[in-house]
Amino acid sequence: LLIVLAAYVAKLWAVGHRAIAGSAENVAPHLYLAARSSGASSFSAVRTILVPMLRPALAGGWVLIFLIAFHEVTMSSLLYGPGTETLAVAVLNLQQLGDVPVSSALAVILTVPLLLVAIPLLTSSRIPRRFLGTG
Repeated sequence: LLIVLAAYVAKLWAVGHRAIAGSAENVAPHLYLAARSSGASSFSAVRTILVPMLRPALAGGWVLIFLIAFHEVTMSSLLYGPGTETLAVAVLNLQQLGDVPVSSALAVILTVPLLLVAIPLLTSSRIPRRFLGTG
């Protein structure tokens, strides 16, 4: 299980970093320094200045990582051992064994959490319509 987790972290680290790096570059360092010179601790300055400015990027990075990791099959199928197979690998194994009804049911169950994440994002009024292809 540890090797599968390490492989996921190694693969998805760049995705999360890329999502956050753009926002982190836009954070002006003088805001943090102003909070520190006003008497705020390092933790307080990060909590009140940095985290609110990075919150949208952190949320976007989390969604990207979640969507990619949830349906990752290649790496999991190469690295899983007894008792460590992921849900995507279980669907693949059931499909290969010919148990189509069970694999289909598990695939539908896998789709529900993705819809729970995707529907609020797609219906949000904060997403510009040009990115959705509807305007």
